Amino acid sequence: MAGELRPRATMKVSSKVAGIVGALLVLASLFVAEYYPTQKALLWILAVVGGAALLFFFVAERHLLARAPGSRAARYGANAAAITLAFLGILVIVNVLGIRHNGKWDVTANKLYTLSDQTLKVLHDLEKDVTVTAFFSDGSEDRARIKDLLDRYADETPHLKVSYVDPDKNPALAHQYGIRQYGTTVFEAGSNTHRITEVSEEALTNALVKVTR
Repeated sequence: MAGELRPRATMKVSSKVAGIVGALLVLASLFVAEYYPTQKALLWILAVVGGAALLFFFVAERHLLARAPGSRAARYGANAAAITLAFLGILVIVNVLGIRHNGKWDVTANKLYTLSDQTLKVLHDLEKDVTVTAFFSDGSEDRARIKDLLDRYADETPHLKVSYVDPDKNPALAHQYGIRQYGTTVFEAGSNTHRITEVSEEALTNALVKVTR
């Protein structure tokens, strides 16, 4: 009898350790996602290993709960609680791996939503803070396009600060920047300034290179 109880006790201790470690790793992945978004490899390792540890914990505890003494209703309630917690853990991991990267997964054949290697290198090598101010009308198609691009840029580096200004709603700021055309984007790094009127990855990346020289 004692020989049968020992493996169960060991399993219970192991599952609890896995649960604690898994929770800590998932919390660590949230911290990395918030403060070190460019550390993608570390982010994935923490989230995946933490998720696996939590999964082991919930599977093991659910198995033990099924054998625990008590009424059927009590066991059902405990199992339901474990499943709910597991679901919440999965949501956290999805939040880390998906939402942090705009929730967009590029499954197109031509990788239409993937930044080029050259752009990624420029972003990862950035050492200066760059302020980007995009002057577009709210709700315009061009504003949506450049926001999609700049969101992807900002996901790759903490040195990019982006803001959007509607010249009609904030004419004073538009005048301060000397904006004469809708769709003008101004890049600033220290005393360097560069502006573009084209919405494309090539134009944005070239502007970054010029303003950080």
